[in-house]
Amino acid sequence: MAMPSSTKISMEKEKSNSRLNPSQEHNIFPPSVPQTDKVPLRYYTDLLLSSKWIIMAFVIGSVGFVYLISILISPTYQATTMIMVSKANLDQTSNYDTILIGENLARTYTEMITSENILGEVAQQLGISKDPGELGNITATPIVNSQMIVINVDHSDPVLVAKIANTLVSVFSKEIDRAQLESAAIQDKALETQMQETEGQIARLQEEIKAQSEDGYNQQLERINKIIEDLRKQIDQVDQGVVSLSQARKNELSSLLSLYQQQYVLLNVTGPKLGSQDPESEQILADLDQYRRIYNLQTESYWSLKTTRLQNTVAVIQVDKAVVPSSPTRPNLLINLAVGFFAGLLLSAIYIFTTKLSVR
Repeated sequence: MAMPSSTKISMEKEKSNSRLNPSQEHNIFPPSVPQTDKVPLRYYTDLLLSSKWIIMAFVIGSVGFVYLISILISPTYQATTMIMVSKANLDQTSNYDTILIGENLARTYTEMITSENILGEVAQQLGISKDPGELGNITATPIVNSQMIVINVDHSDPVLVAKIANTLVSVFSKEIDRAQLESAAIQDKALETQMQETEGQIARLQEEIKAQSEDGYNQQLERINKIIEDLRKQIDQVDQGVVSLSQARKNELSSLLSLYQQQYVLLNVTGPKLGSQDPESEQILADLDQYRRIYNLQTESYWSLKTTRLQNTVAVIQVDKAVVPSSPTRPNLLINLAVGFFAGLLLSAIYIFTTKLSVR
């Protein structure tokens, strides 16, 4: 029996309505998710609240893991000390210039504090080892716009870390003093050597002048003595009648004899005089005067150098002494647990949204 056409049409409509369109066939959202392009915020809130046990599991696991790692890691203690690098302000330098110089010195000495020589000496004094690496981690940081340097020492031993910091300051201060003394000794030695050479030149020239003066003095004595003898012979010849001279001439000879005798006596009393009138002696006197001026300049430079060195003497002063730390800086259990707590929340949220909202 043939089915009425109206019945066929109604059955085809029911089949057509019962079919799912392609987008509905692939929709796997939970029934409570609205079938819209945007998911409301309330859905996410409900999703998290419904997954509280998952969140708690992730948080407890993360915190427990962090706690386990924290107690297994060896604790690290930190000791801090602060030093000030300054220059003696004995001249007219302003306070600003003094601070600026100290700041520059602080930046320079920051590199020296952690040098192998300094750290090796610290290790030797503490009897740790000749290896500076046994001292732990040491950092020196200059404070901006100041003469201060902050020194941090990290070590696993809380008592030893304070000793390392304080010994480091002591060794560094002595090293600065030693370097300044060595530099001063080298400068003084060089200048003293120059002064000794100049003194030798002056002594040599004085000996030459003295020798020439004595030669000239002896020659002068011999000449005057010879004239006196000649005058005496002439007067004796007149007295004996060998030579006939007028009374006036005899008196003249007697006056000359008396004059030369006085010169002879005066020369014997005064002795030789430095510097004669010959060109060679004049040149020696000129050289002697030049070396004396050089020696005076060297003497002035010597004392000026000492004064300048005193004004620029660098002092290292420990402002804050390192003390034994009461608690380790690493690991910080409270911070680590807080990080573990938030990490657990983040991981649980990622897990929930990834598994339940992987496909919309």
